[in-house]
Amino acid sequence: VDTKRHRIALTMKDIKEESIFIKEAQRLHRFFGDFQVGEYVKYSPAASIGVAVYPRDGRTFEELYKAADSALYSVKRNGKNGVAFYETKMNVKME
Repeated sequence: VDTKRHRIALTMKDIKEESIFIKEAQRLHRFFGDFQVGEYVKYSPAASIGVAVYPRDGRTFEELYKAADSALYSVKRNGKNGVAFYETKMNVKME
């Protein structure tokens, strides 16, 4: 079994309401949950998704990436295969 892990950066422009971010993150998560390969499913992909929102969580790509990465690892620490939004308390020094 190939267990490669990939990171995908997704941007959404001009979203004004947090409820839309939540809805879209959940939709992306469902996509991976419903994904099938061929007629017989031998591999079920899982998605751990970390979300950062501009400008609340950062103003540069690097700041947003680090915030989303922190949220992503929060999901992984809590059992993987879920969605988490960045929270300031997640901000630990990462080198």
